[in-house]
Amino acid sequence: MSKPSKSGRIQLVLDLAERKEKSAMEVLGRAKTYFDQQQQQTRMLDEYRAQYLLDLKGSMTGVSSVSQLMSYQGFIQQLDQAIDQQKLVLQQAETEFERCKQAWIVCHQKTKGMGDLVAKLQAMEAAEREKKIDKMLEEDFLARRRSSS
Repeated sequence: MSKPSKSGRIQLVLDLAERKEKSAMEVLGRAKTYFDQQQQQTRMLDEYRAQYLLDLKGSMTGVSSVSQLMSYQGFIQQLDQAIDQQKLVLQQAETEFERCKQAWIVCHQKTKGMGDLVAKLQAMEAAEREKKIDKMLEEDFLARRRSSS
């Protein structure tokens, strides 16, 4: 029984690298989805705050009580705190997304390099097989020639 070719052995490593790359892509996809959700949440909070201030401005045509103004101000401060917290969550989500992207890039480059190596080895092995066949045909031809003389 012949041993597997070098390209065949490296193909096994390539298959493993491809599985790791696929897994890294799935993790990257989840991180991207989470990052997008956090961006949307941040936008919604910013839009809500802007709309609240616009509505508040429109409703303050007359003189409002001090307690009502303080209540509005307190709510805006709470909104600002929520927005600040959401921006921290967004930053963390972006950092995680970038980390996952870099991990996928490393896996992808490794897979590509292995694929290139397998292709190169297969080409070399095919050329070697071709040489062996040519040599066998030549030897066969010479042997027939000798036996016919």
